[in-house]
Amino acid sequence: MKKISCIMPAYNEGSRISKVLSVVNNHPLINEIIIVNDGSTDNTLSTLKKFKNVKIINNRVNLGKSKSVMKGVIASRGEFILFLDSDLVGLNKKNITDLILPVKNDLADMSISLRKNAPALFRLIGLDYISGERVIRKSLLGDISKLEILPGWAIESAYLNRKILKDNLRLAVIKWQNVESPYPSEKYGFFNGNLRLLKMCWQILKINGPINLLRQIIGMKKRII
Repeated sequence: MKKISCIMPAYNEGSRISKVLSVVNNHPLINEIIIVNDGSTDNTLSTLKKFKNVKIINNRVNLGKSKSVMKGVIASRGEFILFLDSDLVGLNKKNITDLILPVKNDLADMSISLRKNAPALFRLIGLDYISGERVIRKSLLGDISKLEILPGWAIESAYLNRKILKDNLRLAVIKWQNVESPYPSEKYGFFNGNLRLLKMCWQILKINGPINLLRQIIGMKKRII
């Protein structure tokens, strides 16, 4: 049996994570759910404890997404890994199934979501290269200890995308026409939200460089099945 582990990092998502968990909990294709509570200061942890089938890894302080995901992968037992953000709006079981099946059925090596409210440019080119919703065979992840040194928002562009190009992985883009991910300004207010957005963009640019990012996107486009 091809077991699938769902890994979700969460930071102050107490008001949103229940709806995401209600979709993945008891999903017929998911065997294990691991939530990494990344030093949340709201009610995220108490909310998670209401779900009996969820394994919780609790970071006492905020370590960032890359390190949190690394801890989740290390703790996972599945043959396949489903990476999922914990703030999604409108998600349903079919979205999860559509993301899993291309990889589970060996039609692709990695699948990646393209959400309804992805930036217009990403929707235009048909690829959200920093999407946090992906499925991959665990054995293809390689040495995930490298995530230890990555900044918080770099896991997609500085690790997963590079794996696609280095190992010539087949990529399936799954359009989620009904799913949105709130922009930082919606979650943290205009000033703090946009500050976080700028910090994220700066981290991605700093670790990859604009030319390499462009090459990355072009290379990923070539590998879409």
